[in-house]
Amino acid sequence: MAFLTLFFDTVNKHLVRSETNPGQFVLPEITQEDALDIELTPLKRISYVSAPFFQRHLTSGLALEISVGTAGVKNATQATWSEINNGATFSGSVDLDTAGIGALADGASQKFEIMLTGANGKYRGIFNVVYRKSVNLSASLNPVVNDTALGRLEAARRFVPQVMAPGQSIQWTTESGRTFLMYFSNDGVMQTPEMT
Repeated sequence: MAFLTLFFDTVNKHLVRSETNPGQFVLPEITQEDALDIELTPLKRISYVSAPFFQRHLTSGLALEISVGTAGVKNATQATWSEINNGATFSGSVDLDTAGIGALADGASQKFEIMLTGANGKYRGIFNVVYRKSVNLSASLNPVVNDTALGRLEAARRFVPQVMAPGQSIQWTTESGRTFLMYFSNDGVMQTPEMT
């Protein structure tokens, strides 16, 4: 469960840090099967220069809907909210355990949309949020499919030894077909002559 305290600037359509801090608030990542417990306070910008920057935009006469999805597609939504703090804040939860959210790929970019509707029209804010798929959904570990151990000779042909025995060499072939031999000479200097 994630707890989000949001302050929504209805004039500039931004999420801000608080009633007294107009700095932009960035939404955290959302996770599969999560629920977002949200308290959202609508604010009206009254100053850009000095505090107070905002005054509360009372929730009476407003309807709130919060949706997560892409343009024209709601993957999760909530339109029923309680009013708290003497009618200054909406409180509720957005359930992310939906088929639309579960079908997303890990790291998918989604839109987090706030829409306040009142007699004077709509106050809408759309913010980017990243979706993360849960690791703990799988009931068991997945074994490696068709895992076959290499024999000693096959492993020696495929992998470069970490420690080479005296006199041992490595043969390298380029994409163009040129072949080089790599080895240490008796005086300890690495040699890489081309083989013809």
